[in-house]
Amino acid sequence: MIAHAALLALLGAGLSFAADPFVGTWKPNPDKWRASAGAPESRKHDLIKWEAVAKDHYRSMPISPDGTPGVTVDLFLDGKEHPVGDGDMASVRRLSDKHISISVKGPKGATTMDYIVSADGKTLTVNRKGVGTKSGRVIDEIHEYDKQ
Repeated sequence: MIAHAALLALLGAGLSFAADPFVGTWKPNPDKWRASAGAPESRKHDLIKWEAVAKDHYRSMPISPDGTPGVTVDLFLDGKEHPVGDGDMASVRRLSDKHISISVKGPKGATTMDYIVSADGKTLTVNRKGVGTKSGRVIDEIHEYDKQ
């Protein structure tokens, strides 16, 4: 009986990760993008893979069209600053079960990115505003992705 209860608890924990609206692979829908001047074109072709590592810990990775993985980023949803590579620091907060806000600071600027999953779970919209942390360019963009 105890073993059965433990198994059900483990299965329930696995299902909660599976039901997370961010987890999965997202394909860009460039027809619905609004990019700022100087935005890299390659981003319009990269898939984004999100994994749940633990409670309030995601791992995100871009994947190029030829299948080459990009730089993996660990996102901790604790509101504290954590390094995300190349001297940038990011703080991440969950605003709702389908809305995560990421603030990134770098040597040339700061950017806020709001990741919002649609009610049906099929679309991820990323609103990016600020100044590029490496480029210093003004960013006011909307990127849309479809769940794969």
